[in-house]
Amino acid sequence: MTAPDLLHLTRSCAKWMGGALLVATLLGCTPADAAPKLRVSGLVGLAPGDSLTYTLRWTAAARATGYLVRLSASGTNGTWSATGFQSGAVPLPASGPTNGLSLQFTAIATPWDSATFTATVESVDAIGPTGKTSSVSWKVKRRAGPPGPVTVDSSLIITGLMIQPHSLTVAPNTLSEPLCPFIRFANGAVAIGTGDRDLCAPHLAGFAAELARVSPAQQALADSICITWEAPDGGTVEYEPCSGVGVRPELLWRVALR
Repeated sequence: MTAPDLLHLTRSCAKWMGGALLVATLLGCTPADAAPKLRVSGLVGLAPGDSLTYTLRWTAAARATGYLVRLSASGTNGTWSATGFQSGAVPLPASGPTNGLSLQFTAIATPWDSATFTATVESVDAIGPTGKTSSVSWKVKRRAGPPGPVTVDSSLIITGLMIQPHSLTVAPNTLSEPLCPFIRFANGAVAIGTGDRDLCAPHLAGFAAELARVSPAQQALADSICITWEAPDGGTVEYEPCSGVGVRPELLWRVALR
């Protein structure tokens, strides 16, 4: 007869006649001989962090000198370890002896969102583990938390185009004069648009603080804007036509020189 059969007869001996009295005599048909009843207490469900602390409690088993506690985790996307079975954190499944009627442990995993734990307590006597156990399983689930505060970023809104210098007089025998476009954004940042930055260096100092605030996204937007130049009242304006990857023809501004 196997151990589970004996355990079944022990629990059911009150319903037997004849031979069951022999079983009752040999095994002692008392509630204390059944496997210890196990309870679990702790935070079950939503957890604020990556560690879960639980306390296992059970009733005493007759003639037990100690207990062997096992813990395992399944149905989870995390790799769990636990403290409380021995020094340090040990990977699950884990097991360890205890002489008391309770055991506190902390299960740890990063990251995780769900898990099923199973704890098993086996009674131990002077000979060793008895094979008589009691188990409990419970599920935990951690749902996503609420998003953080919603902010509105308007920094990519273009509020103006400024040409430096404001006025330009080409002196006789002067070959050329640079015109430098500066693009202003809603947050006050100013980016230099298409143009020769070296030639525009004299005008950069006037926008030093605003230029320092330009984000990579704002500069990328400024670089993608196509600016063309015309001289309707005569004269010639030379510039490099917009070309290349990232140019956005839909953002096309024409600046008339008069």
